[in-house]
Amino acid sequence: MENIQRKLEKDVTRLTSSKPLKRKRRWTLLLVGNDGKTIAVRMFKTLVVFFLIVMFSAIAAALSFHYLYKNTKEENRWLESKIKANQRHMRFLSHGKDVLMARLMVTESKLKEHSSKTQIPEPQPVPEEAAENKDLVETKVNAAVVNEAVTEQSRETIAGNHAEESAIVGVENLEVSFDSYTDSVKVNFIIKKTNPNLANVSGRTLVVLKPDTIHHDNWVSMPSVELISGRPSRKDRGRYFSIARFKHITLEATGLNPAVPFEYATIYVFTPDGRQLLEKNLSIEMKGMD
Repeated sequence: MENIQRKLEKDVTRLTSSKPLKRKRRWTLLLVGNDGKTIAVRMFKTLVVFFLIVMFSAIAAALSFHYLYKNTKEENRWLESKIKANQRHMRFLSHGKDVLMARLMVTESKLKEHSSKTQIPEPQPVPEEAAENKDLVETKVNAAVVNEAVTEQSRETIAGNHAEESAIVGVENLEVSFDSYTDSVKVNFIIKKTNPNLANVSGRTLVVLKPDTIHHDNWVSMPSVELISGRPSRKDRGRYFSIARFKHITLEATGLNPAVPFEYATIYVFTPDGRQLLEKNLSIEMKGMD
């Protein structure tokens, strides 16, 4: 009996001393109305996680749409700038065509004037034996006039080619910008040596900015010099440079607020003694003008 009783005591002690079972923790949202009624919202944690996922998804979608909108806007601006640049280039080419047509008309008038001066006076009656040589004489005279005109044109062409071949400097990467806060215009470009036979090249350079190619009163020279017939009158006032290969040139004019943006620029380069080395006309896109 004693063994049975002790055994029962041990079993009871073991059962009472065992740890209680852990329950799984759950969250419940309890809503209490002013009338005392309660509403229990179960799966509260799941609802919070779902709400956070939806919120982060909405933020990610908004950022993606903003990025796409920004890229599209930048692309549209770039296309508009290219269209404006092409339009300015077309106007520049049209003006160049008009200038070439005017030069062609002047050349034709000079040829006609020259031909009229070299015409043979009205011949007197000649004997019948000399009449046969009349056509031959006229042919020789016309050939001489044509040869002289062709020779003059060839000289001009050769002189132009020689000028291009003898160019010792060139310019590139022209940029023109406007700062509305300081009312200043800044011009940046690179001047480089194009003749490898020269060790160093020095001189002075000026830039003339033009809103059009007709009204000289609206043209601006940088550095500031007086313009006569659209060309700088003081070549010694240009920005001095001395290069072995190339050099960045920066010109700035303050207190300048153009009513319309400049669309053309002419870069002049002179030697220290005033001899012109380069005159280059370019169409530009002025940055900073709305």
